[in-house]
Parts: sequence; structure tokens; C-alpha cells
Amino acid sequence: DIAKVSCILWGIMFIVLGNFMTKAKRNAVVGVRTVWSMHNDNTWRKSNRFGAICIIITGLLTIITTVFTSGMTGTIFMLIYLLLATIVTVVYSKKISSLYGEITNEGEAIASFRLLSTPSTVWWRIWSC
Repeated sequence: DIAKVSCILWGIMFIVLGNFMTKAKRNAVVGVRTVWSMHNDNTWRKSNRFGAICIIITGLLTIITTVFTSGMTGTIFMLIYLLLATIVTVVYSKKISSLYGEITNEGEAIASFRLLSTPSTVWWRIWSC
């Protein structure tokens, strides 16, 4: 069944990507990229470590579920596991951000002021309230 094979491959990919997430430096492409994790190295590191563990667990659960169920059921469970891992990671990232503060030094404060004061960011903040 191609659905079973693809779910198992997705599970393996989640495990591999989870292992790479722990090694990623703060960037705008890879990792848990929330507004609050991008302003602080501690928040970035802890969020990505926790997110990597969640993604690895998602991969393992996907493989185990797919082996014991049909292909379509495995796909549905994979999506549920991934959604739960994402929600838990974002909530954890927000909690860690409140513990460590938003900005770590003066240089980042200036950069974040410039970043947060662009017209599109101001519009986004007004629209999302």
C-alpha cells in the first residue's frame, strides 16, 4: 500500500529533521520561527530543542501507527500528531519567551525596533488584534 509506505517515509523524515533542528542557529528559514523566538538566543535554542523532540516523537508515533493500521488511518494520525506537536511547541516557545524576556542586548533592541516599526508590521499588529 503506497499510503503506508509514504507515511513511514514521512515518519523517517520527521526523525531526521528533528535531529537537524537542534543544531540550527537562529535564522529566518529553519526552526521554530515565532516572533518571540527570533529575538532571543535562549528562547530560540530552547524552543528548537523542544520542537525537535516533538517532531521526533511525531515521527516515531507515525511509523508505529502506520505499521499497525491502514494507510489512510496512518495519514490521518500523522496529521493529528503533527498538529499537536506544532501547537505544543508554539505554546512552549511563548512560555519560554516570557521567562527570558524578548531582547537580550542593546544591539538587538535597535534591530528589533527597526524590524517592528516597518509599515507592514504595524498593519499586521493592528489587523491581528
